[in-house]
Amino acid sequence: MDELRFARLQIALIGTRIARTNALELANTISRAAGDALGGEPLVLPVPDDGPSEFPRAILRSRDGRGTCQVAGNRLDLMHEVPPEALGSDCFAAVRERQTDLASDIWEALQGQLGAIGTRIGFISVFALDLENPVGFLRRRFLATSNAPEPRELQMQVLLDRQFGCTPVNLLVRCTGSRDRITEPRIPGLLAEIDLNTAPEHQYPISRASIAEYCETAEEVTNQVTQALFSDDYDGERIF
Repeated sequence: MDELRFARLQIALIGTRIARTNALELANTISRAAGDALGGEPLVLPVPDDGPSEFPRAILRSRDGRGTCQVAGNRLDLMHEVPPEALGSDCFAAVRERQTDLASDIWEALQGQLGAIGTRIGFISVFALDLENPVGFLRRRFLATSNAPEPRELQMQVLLDRQFGCTPVNLLVRCTGSRDRITEPRIPGLLAEIDLNTAPEHQYPISRASIAEYCETAEEVTNQVTQALFSDDYDGERIF
């Protein structure tokens, strides 16, 4: 089987009072905390004070275009995305460590200077696999034998309960295979998304220590999931 390649990581910090100040001050606070990591030109969006809390107030990017920080009234999303032509060039573990430190630096600034309060955290990663027939691979690996015609695209999704210590966590796994992507060399034929987020009914106070602990555990679980999905010699718990 071809190599599974890291494509994207998103760390989501969710809560209240995240963006209680004007967007320009918010962007400047994040920029100072991030330093060179988000050195691109920030985008400040004209959202009124009484606008929906989920609307982005500010977007900051890295100079190489791979890193993005988007902050709304009720959440902050820190993303690292590898361009399709460069998949496999970034190490998942190294990006996770770097993004964890960056998320912690930004959160400490928002918490200390702007009084942000965090209640949930999410860790979403995406991996790509180049296959000659990604739809056929998903059918053979996860579905019972059937005479149904092979579709152009196949999506498979499962939601599981997990526990990180005393914290209940939702594990959402989504696999998408498409024949159409094979005609576009820059886009892989199979994508696997692993989403680990704390349950909405459980308060998860966000701090530097809790971000580090959660993301480290989430990386371990993500690696276990990708092994369960794609390793031929995996003998642990199956996902599908």
